[in-house]
Amino acid sequence: MDIDAPEIHILELDGFLNALRCLIGHPAKVFGAGYIEKVEQDLDSIINDKIKFIEKSGCLVSRDKVDFKYIQKIFSQYIYNRLPTEDENNLGNLDWNLVEYYGLASTAENEDGEWNRLVSQEHIILAVSYTHLTLPTKRIV
Repeated sequence: MDIDAPEIHILELDGFLNALRCLIGHPAKVFGAGYIEKVEQDLDSIINDKIKFIEKSGCLVSRDKVDFKYIQKIFSQYIYNRLPTEDENNLGNLDWNLVEYYGLASTAENEDGEWNRLVSQEHIILAVSYTHLTLPTKRIV
């Protein structure tokens, strides 16, 4: 099995995010990173396929285009604000490391490209809402 250099960094990032999830005490994996290779589909088609797949399980999915400032707010709200820290410099170091993973993946894919797409590009964010399905019950008479 061949693994591309960008995929290695994304796998490392996913492990890093999972460790952060454990530190903030969340019992389930609610965020992570994944590598999607664009072979014959454009990005919109890939995202639409993912949305359709998720919605089949009874979830609602919203899709928004966001910038790095919005991503930073999400990091703060769901990760940084939930971590115990006595020194704010620790959170700055954590933030730098988290953003650096994206930079490593970007440069591994294209050394002459943008240093860090997380910082320099817009992003598509999918928010998944779980719905409760009410199923009819069968009465035995």
